[in-house]
Amino acid sequence: MRKIFLVFAVFFISHLVFSKPFSISITSNVFLSKSEVKELVYTESVSEKLSELVWEESPVVKVGLSSSIIFKNINLNMNFASAIPYECGNMYDSDWNLSGLKTTYSIHEQNLKNDISCGVEFLYDFEILNGFFNLLPGFSLNYNYIAFEGRNGYGWYGGWQYSKTGKDESWNSENARRAKKVAGIDYNKQDVSCFLSLYSGIKLNDLYLKLGFSFSPFSFYDVNDYHHGATGSGFDNEYIFYSNFKRIKVDFGGSYKFSKYFMLDVEGIFEKQFLDYGDMYSNYYTEKLTKTKQKSGIEFYDFSVKIGFNFLVL
Repeated sequence: MRKIFLVFAVFFISHLVFSKPFSISITSNVFLSKSEVKELVYTESVSEKLSELVWEESPVVKVGLSSSIIFKNINLNMNFASAIPYECGNMYDSDWNLSGLKTTYSIHEQNLKNDISCGVEFLYDFEILNGFFNLLPGFSLNYNYIAFEGRNGYGWYGGWQYSKTGKDESWNSENARRAKKVAGIDYNKQDVSCFLSLYSGIKLNDLYLKLGFSFSPFSFYDVNDYHHGATGSGFDNEYIFYSNFKRIKVDFGGSYKFSKYFMLDVEGIFEKQFLDYGDMYSNYYTEKLTKTKQKSGIEFYDFSVKIGFNFLVL
């Protein structure tokens, strides 16, 4: 009886899979990316900006793998990518007083320590005009982690503690103090985002052109920075964000099918998180991270060019 059931199960699954369009493909990807991340601190009412850290990635090389499983009109896509760590630009640190005067400005060499992303995406393919044109609505879940180091900094300090006049001065005033060596800052950000997407495509023989737009109804960010002390230990800040409908992504590109088993993909990807606000925690005045009255802000963009080598496995 068990043998009969096993034979029936194998026959049923084989019929379900192989009697309908089904494929599995794997793509090796190379990315060239440029991005900028802003970390901001505001007053409680967010009426005045108090601090801004700007972290550059220009440019960064990433490598990754993606896979696609297609069954009838349902597409399941999975991806992973990681950057190659190296010096990738500068970090800029600015501070303002409550009157809106910029008193501090410093520049640091920036090192990328880590940049990892992964995600899963579900799409449904609506074929129009016998497959010449198609629409693919869907949704995805993505995770990202990035870590920087800011080192070998120098800057200008016009706050009353440092200025020649004993009162707040502009950072570029002759009364501001020039510092040839500034303590560094470490930064890391991890986020989880869900996206709703709509892709469109046109098939011209072996050439396929596509355009897609996605927006995130919900994104969660956990951001941390550590400010090294000039003579000893420093302090930590943590920023928590729950962002709704302020992150978008645009995809455009094409693919060319050289054979039944090999295809080349070229794609441009632009992603932006518009300015949003969250809570700030710090141990500047306390031993443990404590919620402050100040508000935090986050904003970033990323533009990548991707080249993928796609291989049909099944």
